[in-house]
Amino acid sequence: MKVSLTVEERILLFGFLPQAGDYETIKEMLDVRDRQMIFDERETREYDISKVQTDDGRFQVSFNKESSEGYEKEIELSPRIAAHITGELERYNNEKKLSEQILTLYEKFVLGKKEKQDSKPNIKSKKHNG
Repeated sequence: MKVSLTVEERILLFGFLPQAGDYETIKEMLDVRDRQMIFDERETREYDISKVQTDDGRFQVSFNKESSEGYEKEIELSPRIAAHITGELERYNNEKKLSEQILTLYEKFVLGKKEKQDSKPNIKSKKHNG
């Protein structure tokens, strides 16, 4: 699955990647996280992206919304990772935990997937006896 993500969506998506799983899941997650979602030097500088550790030991990422307006990066997710992210977002929706902050991720992963499925032609094959 290819998806174009804003700076904010990429930051938020880190929280939806699998934290544990089988060998293949973790290898695929590492590829997505470390090779595709990571911010390069140009992005870090241009969009003023910084990571700060909070008092409770967590990390908080900040960026300049104004300078990143309109910028998106296309990333490719394996079916396994895309299904995990979609499942997590569907769970948030079912538990009524969706927030404005993750709404665009929900639209891209859950609603976008449904739109693609709905737009597939419903072709039924007929056996031809001949």
